[in-house]
Amino acid sequence: MGPPIHPEGIFGLTPLGGLFVPNQADQHDDLFSTFKFLLSYRERGIPVFITRQQHRYTVFHTAAAYYRDDELYPRLVDMLFQSFEDRALLEAPANTPAKSTALQIAIGMYNPIAVKALVDTGVSLHDKDTADRTPLEYAVELLYRLVHRTDDGEDKERLDKLDRISTIVLLLSGKAGWPKEIEQFPKLLATFDEAEPLLKKMMCSEHQVAFMRHLERFILALIGEGYAAMLHTMLLHHMDLVRRISMKRLQPALRMDLEYRVIPYERFTNPAESFDRVKTKIPWCFN
Repeated sequence: MGPPIHPEGIFGLTPLGGLFVPNQADQHDDLFSTFKFLLSYRERGIPVFITRQQHRYTVFHTAAAYYRDDELYPRLVDMLFQSFEDRALLEAPANTPAKSTALQIAIGMYNPIAVKALVDTGVSLHDKDTADRTPLEYAVELLYRLVHRTDDGEDKERLDKLDRISTIVLLLSGKAGWPKEIEQFPKLLATFDEAEPLLKKMMCSEHQVAFMRHLERFILALIGEGYAAMLHTMLLHHMDLVRRISMKRLQPALRMDLEYRVIPYERFTNPAESFDRVKTKIPWCFN
């Protein structure tokens, strides 16, 4: 007989839950075959959905809690969601004081892969947590905390979390509705779609400098129209969101022209600075 399916290991997880723990997952020669094998116990009437009995953590809670930036993790999450499609299972609360759902844990762990998978399955985006926050309000709160954080923590880790929470805010806003401060954000995204062919033209063609500058001014004016309506409503963390998403969409096409104005100021987000000083540090956002 093989090892038991229910006993929890050193991480307090069943064997199925342990597959999502990074250093544990690396111990399997074929992670996906192991995953399929463990799921096969369901066909024998053996439940595998709960991965931590004490807190009634489901396999979705566990998958959401252990984000990994590698090519295997998204595939494992995809297989998981194909295996359990019952919405009641997807939205099951944990047996903890916070009664967290998998979506709330995914947001708290800055896990855009799990958030997207849960959003795509249609989980509720309007149910509130014990702090009376919707998932989107929780994500915006985390964005605010990161932007205004003043401790001496690892800056690389902070920037990585800012990128991930920005992605999560976009994912949730696209489904649940945009916060009032950035309700015009879809217009900005539409201008990116319009600008991308022009950016490719800039990068792939050999033009005279005058023509290139003309094209550049046209592109920046186009993008400026996209964010202009939000300037009077955005707070500092909203500005950081716009800047971060803008750079992600525009790089590498505009990096050559913008890096001397933008890249040196990636750490501009200091709440003690005045609004005018912030504007001087990201001039391309404030024509």
